[in-house]
Amino acid sequence: MRTSRFLQSCPLIFGFILVRLSSKNQILRKNFKLLKKSNPNQ
Repeated sequence: MRTSRFLQSCPLIFGFILVRLSSKNQILRKNFKLLKKSNPNQ
């Protein structure tokens, strides 16, 4: 029973992690662009 409950909650956890990762990636891209603008040499 515990495994079936875990499998049912897995997609929710996976989706939550995906959303968190995507939001972090967007923030990292924005920071990276700002760093490129401030440091044109790199």
